[in-house]
Amino acid sequence: MYIMLDAIKRAGSTKGTAIRDALVKTDLNVVSGRVTFDANRNPVKSAVIIEIKDGKQVYKTTVNP
Repeated sequence: MYIMLDAIKRAGSTKGTAIRDALVKTDLNVVSGRVTFDANRNPVKSAVIIEIKDGKQVYKTTVNP
């Protein structure tokens, strides 16, 4: 939701095309890490890999784009 709100603010409009154009220029640090979008408006962000050991979640690694 924060990403969408940021795009609407930067677009200065709630018009779909204006929001679309603002989303592609997104470069934010959010709770899950840095988020940007590629030219096709696909999100580009890191992914955290969690492993289950003895029934508990354990951080394994972070995969960066």
